[in-house]
Amino acid sequence: MYTLTFTEEQMAVVDRAPQDVPFKFAMPIIQSINEQLVKQRDPAKEAEEVKNLKSA
Repeated sequence: MYTLTFTEEQMAVVDRAPQDVPFKFAMPIIQSINEQLVKQRDPAKEAEEVKNLKSA
């Protein structure tokens, strides 16, 4: 297993790059990345962001 760190700008590029690859190859990678991102999210921080969006 590998752990990689990206800036938001780099992640945007990584997110767009598989669009140039056939779906059957890109989708498992995109799905894995998304699952890992979900697991790493801070629930308290996300709740605060939602609260801020609702009060804006």
